[in-house]
Amino acid sequence: MSSDRPTPPRATVVFLSDADPDPDRSDDSLGAALAAASSDPGAASLDVHVASAPSPGATDDEIVTAVVKAIRASGASRWLLAASGARVDAVSQTVARILSGEAGVFGLAGVVVTSPGDFDGVPTLVLDDASASGESPVEAIATFWRDRAGLGPTMSLDFAEVIASTRTSPQTRALLARRALADDPDYRPQTLSTSQLETLRVVADLVVPQRAPWPGAELDLAARIDVDQNLGKSDGWRNNALPPDREAYRRGLDALADLRLLGVDDQRARVAALVAGEFEPPAGEMTAEQMQLWFEDARVDLVRAWLAHPATMERIGFDGFANGGPGGALFQGFDLLGADRREQWEPTMEVVR
Repeated sequence: MSSDRPTPPRATVVFLSDADPDPDRSDDSLGAALAAASSDPGAASLDVHVASAPSPGATDDEIVTAVVKAIRASGASRWLLAASGARVDAVSQTVARILSGEAGVFGLAGVVVTSPGDFDGVPTLVLDDASASGESPVEAIATFWRDRAGLGPTMSLDFAEVIASTRTSPQTRALLARRALADDPDYRPQTLSTSQLETLRVVADLVVPQRAPWPGAELDLAARIDVDQNLGKSDGWRNNALPPDREAYRRGLDALADLRLLGVDDQRARVAALVAGEFEPPAGEMTAEQMQLWFEDARVDLVRAWLAHPATMERIGFDGFANGGPGGALFQGFDLLGADRREQWEPTMEVVR
C-alpha cells in the first residue's frame, strides 16, 4: 500500500569538471563517479549535471557563467556544487558570488570537494581520495545530502526562480541564500547552555508547530535564535522590566527546565499560564510578570525566525520581497493589488492554511 506522504527530494549535484587535469594525478574518483552517474541517472541516487569546463585560462566570470548555466539547466530548487582538482578554487569563487546575490541563481545547499577551501559557512563535504572511507563518492554525497545539506524545508522551482530573477535585488537574494542553508544537526550553542537550547527547542515546537512533510524538513528555530543572540541581533528594544536579552533567555529557559519532562497537555497548559502571567517560576529566576514579558519576546523571535525563511514565505503566499533591482531607479513594484490576483511573473504558490 503506497503512502501519499511527500518524500525528500533527491540530491542534485552540479559538477564543475576540470578543464586542465593534473597529469600527476592518475585517478579522480569523484569526477569519475559523478560522470558515471550523469550518464546513467536511473541507476544513481543523485541527479548530476556537469558544468562545461571553460578553457584553463578562463576568467572568474567565465567560470561562474558556466556553473550558472548548468544550475539553471538542472531544474532543481536546491543543489550541491561539486569539484575536484584545480576546480576547487573555482567553486570557492562561485560560492562567494552566489552568497553575495550577484550570480543570479538561488538554491545553494552545499559543496562537495576533494580538498578543503573557503566556502563561507556553507555545508561542505570533503572527499579525500586517498582515504578508505568504505563509501563510494556517490554514496557519501547521498549521505551528506540526507544528513546535512538537504535538511530543512524545500521551495518549489517556481519560487526559487523568482528569487533568482531580476525581480529580486542582489542584497535580498543574498539574505535569503543564507537563510535557506540547512541548520547544522550537530549545532553547539554559543550563547545558551545545551540544556537551555533543548528547552528552547521544546518551546519552539509548542509555539511554532512546523508540521514538516518529512523528518528533517523542519527548521531548528532554537539554534537560529541562539546564533542571533550570540551576534547581538534583536528587534531593537526590550521591556525595562527585563534584563538584557541574553540574560533574559537564560533565566527564562532555566525557569522552564522541567518543560521537557512534561506530557504534551501539561506543556500546553504551561504555555497558557506563561501567556496569562500565571506561571510562578522557581525562586531566584524571574517573577511571573517578567516570565510573561520574556515569553512574549521569545514568541516573537520564534515566529520571526520561521517567517524569515524563503520556504515559509512561499508557504504563506508572500512574494513582497520581489519588488525590483538593487536601487530605487530599478524599483518595479506591483501592478495588481487585489485579493487573489497574481501578476504574470509571480510564482504559483499553494498557500498552506
